[in-house]
Amino acid sequence: MKKTLLATAIAGAMVASAAQAATVYDQDGKSIDLSGRIGMGVQSGYDGNSDFVTAGSRLKLDVANQVSDDLRFFGHVEWRFTSDERDQDSGFSEVRHAWIGAESANWGTLQAGNFDNIYKLQVFQAFDYYAMSSGYGFHAPGDNGRGDAIAYITPNLSGFQAALQAKHYSQSDVVGDTSWSIDSNGNVVQGAGTGVNNDVSSEVLFAGAVSYEVGGLRVAAGLSETDAVVVGSNGEFDAGYNAGISGTYAFNDMFSLRVGYEDQNPTEPSTTATRDQKVYGIGGLLSVSDQLTLSADYYRKDRDDNYIDSDGVGLDYDSDEFAFGAYYRVADNVDVFTEFHDKDRKSEDGDDKTYGIVGARYFF
Repeated sequence: MKKTLLATAIAGAMVASAAQAATVYDQDGKSIDLSGRIGMGVQSGYDGNSDFVTAGSRLKLDVANQVSDDLRFFGHVEWRFTSDERDQDSGFSEVRHAWIGAESANWGTLQAGNFDNIYKLQVFQAFDYYAMSSGYGFHAPGDNGRGDAIAYITPNLSGFQAALQAKHYSQSDVVGDTSWSIDSNGNVVQGAGTGVNNDVSSEVLFAGAVSYEVGGLRVAAGLSETDAVVVGSNGEFDAGYNAGISGTYAFNDMFSLRVGYEDQNPTEPSTTATRDQKVYGIGGLLSVSDQLTLSADYYRKDRDDNYIDSDGVGLDYDSDEFAFGAYYRVADNVDVFTEFHDKDRKSEDGDDKTYGIVGARYFF
């Protein structure tokens, strides 16, 4: 049980399939598993408006080929889909993950494709528990690994494990951001432009982490270069970084504690604005019964004076955020849940920006 509480995405999490997965094919060492979940809920957003929404609905396909006692090849693809309303286009909103790789108990795991940042998986996965992403307070760039990435994870060496990721970034990746474009002269400009890419440069961004696990304790630390931003007029990259450390401890089969710290230093397009901040987090999981699990986290965010958020809003104050979730398992593959997040931000009318959702999920 302690291993379950502390499963914070070492190699197995990158190759993981859902517990409810249905084996479509399993013969001669080759297997195909189908899994996913359908989730729906009613939310009250940070803007105060209520809506019926999808709640993390996705479809997963896992394939594997056990070629020897020690060597296993695998593949994974995962799609998001909208479950609360009709979709007349593709039916799926995005390919969330897709990768292939090889796993060996003696040599470790190597994989390539589109997956969450290895720094996030190794260091902060224990905090990423909520169906709503905003309930997760560390930046830990999950998208800075999705696409054009390769990662290696060492085998478990008496509790020690290390991981390294490299992601290729090209200028075309950044031009897709509506806040930046390339004009007809090949200059990088902020705001709308022609989208003509005359000066293509590229960069490889790295992420790494180390961890140690013994008994009910797991500690991990790592660093990741953040999404590169094109700066200047020559189309070159200037990447920032995030660095963090975390610890998780299972006191018993009922309660586990998690603590973390992250120093966020992403690159910004403005010479005056910054998104630099230091985030401290503490939280835990409590299994009240076989059916009911509670999750709670507190975050303290210390910001630089010129801090500006991803929406371009300047915040001249530090904040205290709180997230809470309750999950009741109605059956082995069905749960009902509620989540709440206090963002510690003021809306235009002076009220705190809070988020709440009540929903249900069917796992298959």
